[in-house]
Amino acid sequence: PNLSATKNRFLPSFTAQIINKTSQFTITNSLGYGERAPSVSEGYGNFLYNSFDNFDYIGNPNLKNEKSLEFNSKVKYKNNALTIGFENSLFYISDYIIGVINPNFQPMVIGANGVKIYSSLDKVLQFNSSLNVAYKFNKQFTFNSGITYNYGKEIKGEKLPLIAPVTYNASIDFTNNLFTSKFEVVGADTQHNFSKSYGEDKTNKYTIFNVDAGYKFYINNDALIIKTGVENIFNTYYSTYSDWQNIPRMGRNIFVNLSYILK
Repeated sequence: PNLSATKNRFLPSFTAQIINKTSQFTITNSLGYGERAPSVSEGYGNFLYNSFDNFDYIGNPNLKNEKSLEFNSKVKYKNNALTIGFENSLFYISDYIIGVINPNFQPMVIGANGVKIYSSLDKVLQFNSSLNVAYKFNKQFTFNSGITYNYGKEIKGEKLPLIAPVTYNASIDFTNNLFTSKFEVVGADTQHNFSKSYGEDKTNKYTIFNVDAGYKFYINNDALIIKTGVENIFNTYYSTYSDWQNIPRMGRNIFVNLSYILK
């Protein structure tokens, strides 16, 4: 009740970037700094039930701006049919806003695990790294693949929640005039770096296979596109690190899409 009706915040940000290009390589290095204000929920929310971790949340109007310093390095190699991209991003974040359990409060929702109050962590480190490869065999066939690694932790503290494990994908794309098709493999490693203190648990590794095909018809100047495919061909039982209460993703399923594009 003693809060002022308005609140002003100053949110500075800047980015500096250096790009070096040769005939085959493009190297990009950048440095950035930015701040963000707490969201309405983080600052003033009350009776916020989060079914993902089964906690009630309460906002904190006294939160400081979240401050992020980012270093990014990107290398891209392209030579005729082959393209390789390698990217790394490092984030040093202070006053990191996140819900922290307060054992002195009783939950408002029956069956909730407790109450979290939005608070600021002193120092947080996040790191992302990805490698992508594309190879064009000819006009019809193209191979694409990628692998991504993520890491997040409080400095001298707990692991951060909702940090993806190692994920990967690979696909063969076929294009012949108006016909397109793709065979795809998507998967993730076991999530070992989960955060128990934030209500997370282990998720197992998985690999799923998808296939689709499509054809484009022209009606006068308009386009009619029909696409069909099968997702999760082998009916794999799996859930990802971000799925609510570990409810599994869809099993084997068949889809048909029809699109009409006016010119």
